[in-house]
Amino acid sequence: MMLGWRWLGALCIAGMLSGATGCKNKNERWEGAQEAAEQRAEEKAKGDAPKAVEGGKLNAFFPADGVEGLKRTFEQEKDGFVQAKYAKEGAEATLSISDLVQNEDARKKFAGATEKLGSDPLTTVGKNQTTALVADRWQIKVSSQAMDHAARKALLEKFDLGGLRSFNPPTK
Repeated sequence: MMLGWRWLGALCIAGMLSGATGCKNKNERWEGAQEAAEQRAEEKAKGDAPKAVEGGKLNAFFPADGVEGLKRTFEQEKDGFVQAKYAKEGAEATLSISDLVQNEDARKKFAGATEKLGSDPLTTVGKNQTTALVADRWQIKVSSQAMDHAARKALLEKFDLGGLRSFNPPTK
């Protein structure tokens, strides 16, 4: 009987110790995330963080409506992003421009690109997307199940690449 009480006491002490240790680790786990979130909030409040361009200002850089017989329809527009569909005889492609001024990780994905669109890095994503990073800021992309890589690249060349390269809106 005495042995049973000892075991019960030992189990209680072990439970309290493991619970205290678990709580400590749980709090430490979130400290780094909390600090990073506070730093981003401070930068945003001060206006130090670069801001993405208003989406509507990117429309002018898309291939013109009717290029190669394609009908253009703008579908989505928000700060830092514009998307349009181009359709011809049932085949369609989705083209987009994204402002990566706030997304260094996305820009880094182009570091290993072996292909170029003019002077800009070009990559293929999966089997249906071709994308380029123009002026280390503007990601242009063509997505289409009906087009191969060469056709998607040719459509990327229809963007106003020179205009995008020289477009430098304020970031603050």
